[in-house]
Amino acid sequence: MTRKKMFYMFAACLALPLLTVATYEFKTINPFSSVDTSARGINDAGDVVGDFADATLATAGSESGFLRHNGKYTKINFPGALDTDANGISDSGDIVGTYDLGSGDHGYVLKHGKYKALPDPTNQDGFPDFNAINDEGDIVGVLTPTPALPSGGNRGFLLDDGHYTLIDCGHDQTEANGINDDGDIVGECTDFTPTYAEHGFLLRDGKFYLIDAPGAACDGTLATGISEKGDITGTFNDANCHSHGFVLKGFPKNPKWTTVDAPGATDTKVAGINEHCDVVGTATTGGSNDNNTGFKAEK
Repeated sequence: MTRKKMFYMFAACLALPLLTVATYEFKTINPFSSVDTSARGINDAGDVVGDFADATLATAGSESGFLRHNGKYTKINFPGALDTDANGISDSGDIVGTYDLGSGDHGYVLKHGKYKALPDPTNQDGFPDFNAINDEGDIVGVLTPTPALPSGGNRGFLLDDGHYTLIDCGHDQTEANGINDDGDIVGECTDFTPTYAEHGFLLRDGKFYLIDAPGAACDGTLATGISEKGDITGTFNDANCHSHGFVLKGFPKNPKWTTVDAPGATDTKVAGINEHCDVVGTATTGGSNDNNTGFKAEK
């Protein structure tokens, strides 16, 4: 992996006290008369990717990916696939995701309108997720190893120049969700025993730093995206097990936290962040996870 030594001249996220509620302008992401939408990735140009289901797809139990560029939506469907997810987008516009031909999940990259199937990881159960891509073409995701781990948990992975490297935070389960151009990786580090507890993590220069939002309860904290500046986004649960998004700046040396809650939502999950501190995610407006709407929130 090539690590870039670069200086970025752009506005940083506003440093706020712990768990201050951030002020955003929310825009609904609802492509093609969707009945269920998840916004999963955003780049510095403001392009958004995710997946959706209209009434027909929902009835079939399937989804299509989407790209939102300059306010216009484009469907993303890997050729011949029954189901396609679009999970991440690089600043150069390359999109990564997962597709299913009916016998298991595989990864793809969509570049300049052309789909490229990614090599399958070995010794895994056939249902990997390919979650994020950077401008170096490095991809992170998660798989379930075979033979199974003693914990039964997952492991994250880095796909670099066709080579897979497993990511293990040292707990029962590891999932890799985001990567920036410096190679910083964020994700989930989970304990199954003595009680179930999710922690976010930052992997930087070979060292893991656990991320736990102040006051997080129920399942805990997940880290889902990281910008070029190193600002981290994710989701935590409160004592009532409702989800809230967060933006974390200055981690690990001087962490500053803000919460992100979509107006009227019972649960807010934030999936990605760009250099302008714009975030994307999913708002649940009812008591069921089926009532999902994507959003983009701008500072």
